Amino acid sequence: MASLTEDKGLLYGRIYTLLRTYRCQNTIDEDGNPLELVDVLTPEGSGSIAPGEEEIELLADALWTDVVAEIGAAGKGAPPCPK
Repeated sequence: MASLTEDKGLLYGRIYTLLRTYRCQNTIDEDGNPLELVDVLTPEGSGSIAPGEEEIELLADALWTDVVAEIGAAGKGAPPCPK
């Protein structure tokens, strides 16, 4: 996948970073610590967090697409993407 900030700019990068660093409030490890969303989205036994990171990117894409569509539907036009 292309660089996050190259394709969609700062806002998309912020969405991705928030999802990538989010700690779940209701999903905890054996010590009672909140799990990172990327860990929750990574299948057990996958050997790396790459599948979870890909899911995070897909979520960020979906959120970005929805936000841009909503702004366009409100008649304000899509915001320009800084590069």
